[in-house]
Amino acid sequence: MKQNKWKKLWAGLKHKMTKKEEPMKLEVDNLQGIGKRHQQEDSFCMSDYTNAELMQEKGFFAVVADGMGGMLHGDRTSATVTAAAKEYFDACVIHKNSGCNQMLDMLEFIDEKVKKLQKEEDIYESGSTLTAVWIRNHMMHFMTVGDSRIYLFRGGNLYQLNRDHNLKNKLIEKVIQGEMDREMYHDMMGKSGLTSYLGKEEIDLVDVSVRPFFLEKDDVILMASDGVFGTLSDTELIALLKQDFDYVAENMKLAIENAGKKKQDNYTAIIVKCVNGEGEA
Repeated sequence: MKQNKWKKLWAGLKHKMTKKEEPMKLEVDNLQGIGKRHQQEDSFCMSDYTNAELMQEKGFFAVVADGMGGMLHGDRTSATVTAAAKEYFDACVIHKNSGCNQMLDMLEFIDEKVKKLQKEEDIYESGSTLTAVWIRNHMMHFMTVGDSRIYLFRGGNLYQLNRDHNLKNKLIEKVIQGEMDREMYHDMMGKSGLTSYLGKEEIDLVDVSVRPFFLEKDDVILMASDGVFGTLSDTELIALLKQDFDYVAENMKLAIENAGKKKQDNYTAIIVKCVNGEGEA
């Protein structure tokens, strides 16, 4: 990835307040499929972006959760994650300049709900990823746990905004820090697994935006479980996101199904387009 690509991106993220704030306008779509699995273990939820009063008061909120197929009851855990997130959003009061804190407060609330499920149903061997975005007045906060992803599509370029909390990246970190040699890294490359997820006794890693992220006109946010990006390359995703927004979700679903992957995982995505820029009607 070219360094100037990232420089250009981050240079455009500084938010300059204007005297005129027009209501934010979004287009939102989603897709989901079971793939080759026996059941759907992904879950998602979103607020009503067509509700003008809600958009003005709280903005838009969306969550994708991927229940861990290698554990029992991944479907129930991911459903608990999204239900708890929606419950928090519906009940919360928005405080100015507290987006990061509210996201972390929401994470604590969701974690308590998951642990309650595990205790009451005796299903401690369960887990789920979490990917959440909260957009208000063209400003977005995001938070992730696990390996589901958030992408920004801007100016024809695709940027992954979060890290994958998995064993591969943990091993790479150890090599960089001098705690593991390359030979040992290559020996362990075949192993897989998440290093952080909801349902774990302690959540080891959380990616959260410390400052709000300014969205420009025509920006597209893609939230996706690994059944999407594990099948479609960045090049394929870019080609899809360049299409008329009305057809992006439908064509993305077709592309995944037509890939014919023998062990196609469950796949879920929420796609959000910022229709107007700040100060534009």
